[in-house]
Amino acid sequence: MLTARRALPADGRPGGAALPSQWGSRYERTGQAVPVEYADEPSFRRWCSAAAAVPRPDRVNLRGLHPLLRAEIQWGMCWHARQQHGKWELALIQRVADYGRARGLRSLTDTDADDPGLRKAVSRDGARIAVSIAAGLRPLYVTPGETREAGYILTEHFGRKLNDRPGRIDLDRISQRWLRDLVWDHFAGVLRSPSCRARAAPSTTRGAPGWN
Repeated sequence: MLTARRALPADGRPGGAALPSQWGSRYERTGQAVPVEYADEPSFRRWCSAAAAVPRPDRVNLRGLHPLLRAEIQWGMCWHARQQHGKWELALIQRVADYGRARGLRSLTDTDADDPGLRKAVSRDGARIAVSIAAGLRPLYVTPGETREAGYILTEHFGRKLNDRPGRIDLDRISQRWLRDLVWDHFAGVLRSPSCRARAAPSTTRGAPGWN
């Protein structure tokens, strides 16, 4: 409450919100709810929904995010922890969440690592986190048939990963559709083969396509 009180003057006291005098000793110390007065409560509530979350140690605040975006960040944190590819700073993940809240994002798949606005808002490392989660989600959001139609292959659909290479194989430079489909079918057959040398993708979430 004290942090929120200090934040209000910087934003011009939206909605005319005000706390009673000596609210800490009169209400908080006795376990009572602190009454808040408003000149325009709807304006204050709108400010609350758009304001950045107050930082808390060892915690990421996802309130106010679109439900899909909130689920993606939660999934991404679990997915990264299981991959064991290094540590993500929670402060950076909070920046990503704040960025999504402020811009009304529905999904991290709408982000672009080359977007200067994203890098400026969440830092370069934060942008990498957002794009990394989005990349991990793509095999869940499209089917192999859809990737064939679009002209690319996601190796994780077949439970495979290519060492030190992206899991996406683009075939869009093949101008003839019939030939592109043949190449797609060939690669799919190779990836499905037990003799394929690409290593199996680790199990990360139950029910994900291409994962054990």
